Amino acid sequence: MSELIKQVSALKTAAREILGQIEDIDAQRTALDQQRDTITSANVSKADFLGYLRAYMKFKAKRFRQHTLDLLQPQRSFGRLEAGKGSEAGFASMRRFFTGDSSAMYISDEAVFFYFEDVIIARLSEELEALDWENDALPVALRLEHLRTIEQAKTELDLQRAELVSVMREAGFSDN
Repeated sequence: MSELIKQVSALKTAAREILGQIEDIDAQRTALDQQRDTITSANVSKADFLGYLRAYMKFKAKRFRQHTLDLLQPQRSFGRLEAGKGSEAGFASMRRFFTGDSSAMYISDEAVFFYFEDVIIARLSEELEALDWENDALPVALRLEHLRTIEQAKTELDLQRAELVSVMREAGFSDN
């Protein structure tokens, strides 16, 4: 019976060791989540902010650009241009150069971004001077690199944890 008690004791010790490793992995994962949260919640530099704004405007303007080209394509023939010269019907679809697909006379944000992106960026850049910007803010490229590294580390930890849990299950321990 003494040998059985020793084996049970050794099994408990091994289980505690594995559980300790799992807890360590969980703590490391929590620390990585906190690092990720710190990176994602920190303000960006003014230049990076304007970069995101410009990318958004380009995205919105891209659709409008194609729409405008589609409108201009049939207007290029000499006959159409000559027939419409000096009349209301000349460029009947001209308002759609501002409204996009909308029939109402509403200037779409896509049109504004298409025609005035540089003006808007310049104006907002001036206005953003009123805000406090962190001059030493981590550049977006480095943030993305750090986030990728964190995600890779978390994936590796998850695999290690799953392996330890599997060992515990194989030994007959419940993961409850």
